[in-house]
Amino acid sequence: MWFETFWRDVRFGTRTLRKAHAFSAFAIAVLALGIGASTAIFSVADVVLIRPLPYRDPSRLVMVWEDASFVGFHTTRRHPEISRTGERKTQLRRRRGDS
Repeated sequence: MWFETFWRDVRFGTRTLRKAHAFSAFAIAVLALGIGASTAIFSVADVVLIRPLPYRDPSRLVMVWEDASFVGFHTTRRHPEISRTGERKTQLRRRRGDS
């Protein structure tokens, strides 16, 4: 029952699109842009949010920056984990005998 109604609607839609060429071109262009935009957005979200970083231990990555407060840029506070990492390196150097 629903299958016959669906095919009747599809045939009606194709007949209507054949008669109105400008509307057909516009509808196809809008569909193409929508599909392309959603594919592009998902591709970016997939790379940025879903896939893991291509490094062996991504949780250990750190950010390095330069203090440019003398030219008007605001300084940021150091993340506590970065401070602890620096302390651990200092402790390891002391144990090895490095200065």
